[in-house]
Amino acid sequence: MPPIPANPRPQKADIAILRALFAARNCDRSWVRPADIGGTTGSDHSHRLNRLVRMKLAIASPRSSRTGTRGSKRYQITDAGVELLTNLDPDNGDPQETTT
Repeated sequence: MPPIPANPRPQKADIAILRALFAARNCDRSWVRPADIGGTTGSDHSHRLNRLVRMKLAIASPRSSRTGTRGSKRYQITDAGVELLTNLDPDNGDPQETTT
């Protein structure tokens, strides 16, 4: 996988997935599978979720079953992901520029 740039800018599709993770967290479902937030065969949910993990906006954990660890993952939003959503520009949904 190609590395994410030092200061990545989430794309609108990334923000939509992040919002779904945030909504799941607020419904007492802290860990979700891609299928839990709308992912289907052929959708790019797993790709987007992995991108969010590389940007430190989400974390992943291997799923386990009675037979052991599966190849699939479950995901959770991070505090950085929540902060990014909190600072979105309400007019267009893009992250607001911060000046320090």
